[in-house]
Amino acid sequence: MMSLLGMATPLVLALPSLVEEMEKAALLDFNLTLPIIMEFLLLMVALDKIWFTLVREFMDEKDAVIREKLNSGYKHDEEGNTS
Repeated sequence: MMSLLGMATPLVLALPSLVEEMEKAALLDFNLTLPIIMEFLLLMVALDKIWFTLVREFMDEKDAVIREKLNSGYKHDEEGNTS
């Protein structure tokens, strides 16, 4: 029984320092987290305005060409269909 108390004493003495370390390591450190969040949002806005706008325009042009070809194919089939 005495040996169990002897082993528990260092743990009890270590608890205050452990609590202090846990307080230092907070879940969110806004000194570091806030700039990273701002950088991410800025990157998303920049990519949306620069890169994704170009990709969207390219995809819209391709979509229009494909739809035009499909519609002209249907019209051609209706004209040539003699059934």
